[in-house]
Amino acid sequence: MGPRTLTVELDTLLERHAVWLGGRDALARTQDLRWVGTMTAADLDGTLTLDETRSGWRRREMHLGAVSQSEIVGADGAWVINFSGQVEAMGAARRETERQDNLRTFGRHLSERTGIAVRDLGTETRDGRAWRVAQFAFANGDAFDLFLDPADGSCTWIRERQDTRVFWTHLNDWRMVSGVRLPFDQQNIFDDSGRNVSVRWRAVTANSALVASDFAAPMPLSAVSITGARSTPWIDLTLVQRHYLSVKGKVHGREI
Repeated sequence: MGPRTLTVELDTLLERHAVWLGGRDALARTQDLRWVGTMTAADLDGTLTLDETRSGWRRREMHLGAVSQSEIVGADGAWVINFSGQVEAMGAARRETERQDNLRTFGRHLSERTGIAVRDLGTETRDGRAWRVAQFAFANGDAFDLFLDPADGSCTWIRERQDTRVFWTHLNDWRMVSGVRLPFDQQNIFDDSGRNVSVRWRAVTANSALVASDFAAPMPLSAVSITGARSTPWIDLTLVQRHYLSVKGKVHGREI
């Protein structure tokens, strides 16, 4: 790869990237995506599903052993169903992260530049090879840097900055789905390896005609209390993601 290829103009490089993804027309025709796969996080394995639309609606459901969590962004707001099953309003920072991820998934960062500063960071080396780096920076200070092959616009690495966190996303096993190239293997890599997340998508479906009701506000669960005893013996708890406690027990004889 000679210097002439490495110094290609940024606009030309981003157009190559759009073509490599399938082309702007194919990206624009993709109105929704349904992802189904497996996930490993904090030494826990489980399942992950994600429904999202080009307009920005998203519903992610994660089940890792005894731990479950859902995140929903819809027409009427954004919510999180936490590990204890309670519904909380999604914070502004998290909602902005969801918006940025959605822009990138549907290739909208390449065509809708309002509120995005695009910068040429020149050439950087990773995995023993040179990449051209294009940065997409947002008003809140977040940014993602695409590491692009200057020759064909392909992408394997993304450096992400969210709030004070900087981490890497490695994208692999790209496949064509309804004319658009999507990564079926994704890894988020942090300085603290205990925070790493690995996702392997089994199936991705485009244009399933998802509607607003698929992203409606979730119903809160009823509160549960322990009755019939003044105290309990010591109970073993499991620390999850260094912030949450998980406990196993029975309700009406059923293991939970």
